[in-house]
Amino acid sequence: MYCQYKILQLCVLRKYLAIYSEHRTHCSVWFMKEYGVSESWTKLAMIPQYLSIHVIPLYLWENDVLLGTASPYSRIIRYNLNHGNFKFPVIDGHRDDMMKVAPLSKHSMAAKRFHIYHESLVSPSHCGLLSSTSEM
Repeated sequence: MYCQYKILQLCVLRKYLAIYSEHRTHCSVWFMKEYGVSESWTKLAMIPQYLSIHVIPLYLWENDVLLGTASPYSRIIRYNLNHGNFKFPVIDGHRDDMMKVAPLSKHSMAAKRFHIYHESLVSPSHCGLLSSTSEM
């Protein structure tokens, strides 16, 4: 029996709780407009499979450009939700060209990892760490 979803994962896009799922031909991205209200889930995009890759969302700009990683290649990718086009940004002076680079094994120690930093009002001292304002 075929599983309908290859990957189902939570993320944060535009300060909203979001979920994406990989299918055989595309990636679906949904977000929750009002936290805790199940009826507020809205489909943001269906991103087509491109060059045998799937897009894993990292960040969504206000102009509807999605920054993500291309799975399984560990490459940064930009996808314009309005125009439906893909771009591969230049990072550290090297073009991230999908056509010329063989895929890295997902078990490879050399695979790139990308993360988005989210600002928070949570003090490090609440996590058991000392902060500059903590009394000693």
